[in-house]
Amino acid sequence: MAKSKNVSTKTSKIKDPSTNSTEISHPAIGSDRGGQSEKILRRSRRLQGMPIPIFNPKFLATIQAMSSEITMSASTLPDGAILPSDNDSTLTKVTDSATILNHRPFKDAESLSTNPNISIKTVLNKSDVDVLSDRNETGNEDSKDSDVKQNNNKKDNRLSEKPLRSEQDHLDPTLVKSKKRKAAACSAEKTTKLALAPPREKKQKVKSSTPKRQRKAGNEKPKTAKERFLAASADDTRPLPWGEPEVWAETRPELCEALPWFRCWQGAGHTHGGYVFGVLLDEDQGKRAYMDEHVVITRAGGGIGKNESGEICQIKDHDSENGRIKAFIKNEEQNIPLHLIIGQNNIHCPSRIPHRYCITPDFHITDHWDEKSNDHVVVKFRLEKTDLNCKSWYAAEDSPEVHVLTDIKALRKECPECNVTRPQVFASGWMCLNGKCALFWTLDGCLAPEAQNYNLAFLKERWVYDGFLPPYAMKPELIQPNANHGQAFPATRQCWEGIVCKICGRCNLRQHWDAWRCRTEGCPFEHKLPMDVIPASSVMGDAGYGFQGHGVSQDKISEPSIICEIRKHGLYRECVYQLGDGLTITHLNSNNVINSAPGGPDDLFCQLQKDDVGLERLPMKQSVVEQTYSRHFSHNFGMPYNYVVGHDNSTSLADAPEGIKEAVRRMTWAAKRAVVDEDFVAFNEVLAIGYFETMKMNYHDDGEVSLGPTVASISLGCPAKMKWRLKMKYWCGFKDKDRKHYEPDQPILRGCRKPEERRKLNELAKTASAAELDAAAQVALAFGKGESKTPPVVLELDLRHGDYMVMHGASMQIYYEHMVTPTDKLRFGLTCRYVKPEMVPENMRSMGDLTLDPANAYDGDLELYKDHMEKYETGKVTKRRIASVAFQA
Repeated sequence: MAKSKNVSTKTSKIKDPSTNSTEISHPAIGSDRGGQSEKILRRSRRLQGMPIPIFNPKFLATIQAMSSEITMSASTLPDGAILPSDNDSTLTKVTDSATILNHRPFKDAESLSTNPNISIKTVLNKSDVDVLSDRNETGNEDSKDSDVKQNNNKKDNRLSEKPLRSEQDHLDPTLVKSKKRKAAACSAEKTTKLALAPPREKKQKVKSSTPKRQRKAGNEKPKTAKERFLAASADDTRPLPWGEPEVWAETRPELCEALPWFRCWQGAGHTHGGYVFGVLLDEDQGKRAYMDEHVVITRAGGGIGKNESGEICQIKDHDSENGRIKAFIKNEEQNIPLHLIIGQNNIHCPSRIPHRYCITPDFHITDHWDEKSNDHVVVKFRLEKTDLNCKSWYAAEDSPEVHVLTDIKALRKECPECNVTRPQVFASGWMCLNGKCALFWTLDGCLAPEAQNYNLAFLKERWVYDGFLPPYAMKPELIQPNANHGQAFPATRQCWEGIVCKICGRCNLRQHWDAWRCRTEGCPFEHKLPMDVIPASSVMGDAGYGFQGHGVSQDKISEPSIICEIRKHGLYRECVYQLGDGLTITHLNSNNVINSAPGGPDDLFCQLQKDDVGLERLPMKQSVVEQTYSRHFSHNFGMPYNYVVGHDNSTSLADAPEGIKEAVRRMTWAAKRAVVDEDFVAFNEVLAIGYFETMKMNYHDDGEVSLGPTVASISLGCPAKMKWRLKMKYWCGFKDKDRKHYEPDQPILRGCRKPEERRKLNELAKTASAAELDAAAQVALAFGKGESKTPPVVLELDLRHGDYMVMHGASMQIYYEHMVTPTDKLRFGLTCRYVKPEMVPENMRSMGDLTLDPANAYDGDLELYKDHMEKYETGKVTKRRIASVAFQA
């Protein structure tokens, strides 16, 4: 946050010979403020030889003829002299008390040398300066110096090509902060001595015999962040910002994951517990939205929609009892500040916005009122900066440095009808701005026009803030473990939230498994937490560490038509669920004996934590909010495979860590158990997925055309719930989301909605038209009051550490979708598939090659089962002997 600087001025008095009055001159540019004079001198030397762009010939000749110190006041200038304005795009007519130093050629010292023999003393009176749009056509023919004449003509031509500058560019030059314009630090209270140098001779360039390689036009890539910003905002006519935001983001997910006070993925305000903590000022802020360096006026959210012509506007009244509006009012009443975020689509910001989302200093709400917008009642809020002595980064580059509190206050009156006191918000006069009052929006007993301008006093009034500190820091601290955190802390929810870069201030989501890394190009910042290997027993939660004998299934069948077949294989309990038409889901329950064996699931779980598997969060292919990243970490091995996220980089199975290869061996065994041997095709792809606390994978299918009919997976770590449901169109029978067009060709599957009614509709489809069929379906398949419009879960598996799941069937991924939700802190899910080689580029087909040694093939730990059974039988015999001896005794 930039600190304001106090401008100290030394003054000298000059008498105007025409009025015999004392006038105040400008501060000397040479006065050293933090090395400023040295920078000005260097800049002046670089710019030596630039002609003075003054187009009054008499005045130009006078300046050139001077060889000794010349002192001039405003009265020395001839009436009607024309000077260039700040951006050299317009000309300024000098009146009786006009000045020279108010203009950029003098103010920036860009056309002046350091010759101490020449000084120009002038008096600034901005109100007397008249900006003209037409350039002066006179002047250069009287010049005796042909070189100066030629240079002035070039300067004149350049001036006529540049656009006019806004009135803001003619602010007091003493308050300009820009580094590029520090030479313009002139005020109306000090004398300035400037030197004028003769034009510098041009050096003759010698062309090299070796031709330079020309770069194609338009291919110049900006090298720095500032150059990229300037290139991106080239069409923005607003001035550059005075500073840089301390915290910023380039995407909405970055913003929401890194800032605890703004978890608002859609909408503009983050409220919680009846308070508002953060507000986004982006594209839609309603009519009469306003923003300057200290004050913001914006509307409450809600009530926006499309009118009959398709335009987005206010279509219904705001309700003052709405929870979000009440939260804003509660902040105002209790004097609780909040943070603001400025989006790049905000057209009201006084300067260009350097990033997609930029955080501002703290604001507090000073007033709220109701007003008319498109014949609807809209709630508006006025917010003001809490620290008026600190300059805002988004202030215009040449804006005043420090704001001084004034005594300006808007008129406040109490309505005689509703007894509510409100300020005079609009220039047309005071009116009641209580939307529930009979006198609302009336002036002198008549309905006020909807078009209104703000009362200047209402915009300019300032308040000394003495309220509370903001509940959340604008820039949150980095996540660090402490003594109270357990061993599994690095896998908790807190540890996959975003952070703010300590170097550049960018909000970053956690993309990589092992660390946070700043996504700004060239920024080296990264933040790591010590991640010790967590044993499976630490993340099992309420499920304990597993069973000793055959596990007990906790699976739930919600669809009665699903058939379950239960059998055993060694120490595994095997449940096969028949969903019909050859579609099966097999669940193999592991136990503690299998998991703790050498090379078993316990070792695999620890090995995946040690190995660099390359897990990272990837952007979703389809999401409501752009650039949303998956809520799990993943990496692909073998053949390329894209599911809900895209995997541009895949590691060959031959180069995969040993833990991945061992998982393939085990999943191959599980798939052969669930599938007839002649139907099984060896896997050539593995998707490794890692979950931290509360991460999950939402409903999706593995239905790419390049995949085979079998999918196998192994679960390592904390328990998880895996659920299946029918896809919407197969469940309800409609082919569109709005459920207006019935599809008679879709199959009637187990668990679908109203199967008998759909059979009748299918018979009707043979004779009825499409319109008649749709009308009949609207009646027959109508949803009752309170009936869920979401397909229900048909099967839920309770996957524990070491369990396997196998899906098989060509149409499984066509009709059904599934999701996975872990229940504790750390879990790995490894999934094998067969990707058809003919669907993959030829140069990538070898990535799925993995030769499994038949001698090392996994067999379900049958030897372990035999040993366990021998111990079990031995234990039974021992127990019988003990019981027999006890009985005889």
